[in-house]
Amino acid sequence: MVKSFDLGTIEYLVSPEGRGACEFAASLGGATITQIERLRSRCTPAQASAVLQTIELRAKAAKRFERADRMLFTREGLEQATSRPAAEYRAARFAGLGTVLDLCCGIGGDTIELAKQCRKVVAIDIDPVKVAIARHNVAVYGLAEKVEFHVADVSTCGFDADAVFVDPSRRVAGQRRISPSQYEPPLDVVLRLVRRYPRGTVKCAPAMDYEGLMTDASIEVVSVDRECKEVVLWFGEFASATRIQATVLPSGEHLLPTADFTVSVKPPGAYVFEPDPAVIRAHLVNELAGRFGLWKLDDSIAFMSGDHPIHSPLMVFSRVLQWLPFNLKKLNAALAALNIGRVDIKRRGFPLAPDDLKSKLKLRGDLSAVLYCCRHAGKHIVVIGGG
Repeated sequence: MVKSFDLGTIEYLVSPEGRGACEFAASLGGATITQIERLRSRCTPAQASAVLQTIELRAKAAKRFERADRMLFTREGLEQATSRPAAEYRAARFAGLGTVLDLCCGIGGDTIELAKQCRKVVAIDIDPVKVAIARHNVAVYGLAEKVEFHVADVSTCGFDADAVFVDPSRRVAGQRRISPSQYEPPLDVVLRLVRRYPRGTVKCAPAMDYEGLMTDASIEVVSVDRECKEVVLWFGEFASATRIQATVLPSGEHLLPTADFTVSVKPPGAYVFEPDPAVIRAHLVNELAGRFGLWKLDDSIAFMSGDHPIHSPLMVFSRVLQWLPFNLKKLNAALAALNIGRVDIKRRGFPLAPDDLKSKLKLRGDLSAVLYCCRHAGKHIVVIGGG
């Protein structure tokens, strides 16, 4: 496979010959030696490699983009691309605005959603290949007339706009960068840019350490389908009076901070609850417990408990079948008595990793269970949860 595309490769892929080669490759249904040879009879080895990589990436992108079968991607660009529910949710804040800057536009995933909401998008990236891909992808969605593309260093951006969105690259030379100082451009540069405009949004990695971050931004932790996807910083007129909030998609449920209060710590009741990752990442577990009248199993652990089932996008729950202080022999005996043969292990503050614990379990039953491995009253416990 080609390691990266150049402009000549993009030009070929969007040409009638390239589109035909992609359609032919997709019809082959695989990448066996024979199929690759059949493709190479139509194009050069380098072009065949680019076509096969395009087909592979389109298949991977199908869950993120409804028109993935016609779009172009790079591996890095697809890995960093926003999931569609998050992109749609965020772009809705830009609805009705005139001109919006999309800085570090990448392959154009957010550009597409922004263009659906505002009158004009100015999309900028320093990489001409990404800009060429984004231009093609925007056209696939019929939005080409609403987007103006530029190849430029976003740190020198001087365009006028009603709002700005920035998604700095968090992959450099194929390596994931967690620290905001290693973003491209670095977060301090991005923040100086954003503060020039009346409204601004910065998308950051979900693992970002936002503690002690600037006070002029409101922070939103966003999850999609119970996976924490991003930390979003809102500035200017987009900022709210609330310092931080958790947002759970696709439901759109929010959880905001409330006045300080104490959540009680007690043994497991009839049900055990696990907050959505966005709630945990936003440090709003106490607020969640308070909203629904739950208690915690340990002051420093996110697992909660209660006596009644509660259906909410902000958490999932299991009925407590049994709980016991951790002892491998007693745990195996309990699982056998409950006819448990399959387990999903959730661990917080527990010494054994899930795979290590599972390897020590004797699972011979017919039923499934969730094992909540955590602490209570200074001791490690296991809560066996069922449907």
